[in-house]
Amino acid sequence: MTTHAVFNGVGFAAHDPDIWYPVGQSLGTRATAWRSRFATTGFLVEPDADGNDRVINFESRIEKYAIEALAMDPSIATVIEQAPCVEYYDHNGEWHRHTFDCLAIGTDGLRTAGAIKHSKRAAKSGIYETVRSIAAQIDRSIADRVVVMTELDFSSAERANAELVHEVRRHPVPAHDALVRGVVAEIIGSVTVRTIADASGLPAADGFRAVVRALADGVLRLSSPGSRIDHETRVRRA
Repeated sequence: MTTHAVFNGVGFAAHDPDIWYPVGQSLGTRATAWRSRFATTGFLVEPDADGNDRVINFESRIEKYAIEALAMDPSIATVIEQAPCVEYYDHNGEWHRHTFDCLAIGTDGLRTAGAIKHSKRAAKSGIYETVRSIAAQIDRSIADRVVVMTELDFSSAERANAELVHEVRRHPVPAHDALVRGVVAEIIGSVTVRTIADASGLPAADGFRAVVRALADGVLRLSSPGSRIDHETRVRRA
């Protein structure tokens, strides 16, 4: 994940830390509710399927976790927040509109609309019944499937990895990344993050961050999917 400073619609882009580039605006179908007494709101800036940076808003910490985790998933090409907006009949035959918290578009084109709720509130909110009604009626051109997601759907390792990537990609160092990619090109089999960082010749912290960026960019992959990224985590060339 990448967060950039944004000023008058322009952001600090990862591919050149010395140049400012335009940032695309949110693709959400409704405006974000920025003022809330009970939820964390904010925005991230993420590359879209074409590699162009785009604003992604979130209205709760759980939405932020989900967006970060989905963005780390190599099978997901694009995440659009506050989309899609759909119309449906409930079990009483009454007509409603519902806006999903996110639409995840896979590299295979599969479109998944997600309602993101805290597990302690999901059942009481009636969201499961709402999603079941929508699933039976939704046009497949809008979404191939609809799901309810809670924090329980993301492991502690997934959340930790997503936040780590979010942080290190804020401060790219192309020269460091090039050194690590050179080491990665020579890898045979599985090695630790520390091994690659040491082989790069960089200071330990800089080497570690560059290896994490290589994981985020798909140059490396975890040898054991779902493991938490640290110095002793084993990785292999993608």
